[in-house]
Amino acid sequence: MKKVLLASLMVLGLASAFAEAPLTAGERININTASMEELMSIPGVGEKIAAEIEDYRPYVSLDHFETELGKYLDAESLKAVEGHITLGLANLNTATEEELAGLPGMGPKIAAEIEEYRPFTSTTHLEGELGKYFDAETLAHIQAISTIGLVDLNTASKEDLMLIPGVGEKIAAEIEDYRPYTSILQFREELGKYLDADALKIVELYLSLN
Repeated sequence: MKKVLLASLMVLGLASAFAEAPLTAGERININTASMEELMSIPGVGEKIAAEIEDYRPYVSLDHFETELGKYLDAESLKAVEGHITLGLANLNTATEEELAGLPGMGPKIAAEIEEYRPFTSTTHLEGELGKYFDAETLAHIQAISTIGLVDLNTASKEDLMLIPGVGEKIAAEIEDYRPYTSILQFREELGKYLDADALKIVELYLSLN
């Protein structure tokens, strides 16, 4: 009887561990780009909360998200939702080591490993390299607050550009008009005529410049 009980407890423990395993970037919903239906697929997010998420985006930080959605969700519910989302707070391929180290839960050690192995060409590449040094929870956290910016500024189609948060048909057309770009600084100078600083920052996170 004791063996049966012990075996049952072990199974329950393993089930609990798997249930609480952090989601990878590919499993998380990007709340800056997700459709209403995708937002409603997040546990605890119904039509009303999904509409509120849409109303307040783009989110430029996790604090921004918590401030706005904290008006509608209690702390426990908010944390549960955060376990299923990503905001794309940094471009791992372009951020400085200091910027990476300053991100929530990162620090110098993680930043140094990211800097050593970039550029990352895909999520699989990222997981393969950083998975050598960090556990699943840390890896999931890195992916939850980052992007690897795979939309090429000089070659992306208008349709691809319009997938970036804050880029509609008009801004996509302006991006195309100023090509080719030789630096991100040039991009900031030109698109700064049409986007405010926060919106420009979000757009940059999704870009690469080859």
